[in-house]
Amino acid sequence: MKKLFILLLILGILIFTSFGECFSEKEISIGMAVEFMDHAVCAYISQDKGWFEEEGLNFTSYESYVTGMALASALARGDIQVAYICLVPAINVYANAKVPIKIVAGTHKYGYGLVVNPEKIKSIKDLEKPGIRLGCVR
Repeated sequence: MKKLFILLLILGILIFTSFGECFSEKEISIGMAVEFMDHAVCAYISQDKGWFEEEGLNFTSYESYVTGMALASALARGDIQVAYICLVPAINVYANAKVPIKIVAGTHKYGYGLVVNPEKIKSIKDLEKPGIRLGCVR
């Protein structure tokens, strides 16, 4: 009886696990954009060599923006869902437009900084005060 139960259990598992392969996965539209600059060269090379597709990333659009602020605006409008973007425009779109972002990788160190008016900003928490705006020169 025990052997029959185990056999039926195994057959049941095999039958039910095969059902998942009968249904196709829903493809999600993902638009990606990059800034037109040398820091984004690895994204351009990955696109050119087909490395995104090799990893299962099939973008429905792949755009290039002249500035980080233009790219941040595209995120805010919902034109794209993924951005290869410098940190300051990313912080700006989050702080000023409340676009929910998640930074998943960094690609280079140094070269950027946060500059503030020391009379108005004493700590990072001060950046959340009403009337404080973040900007970027590009």
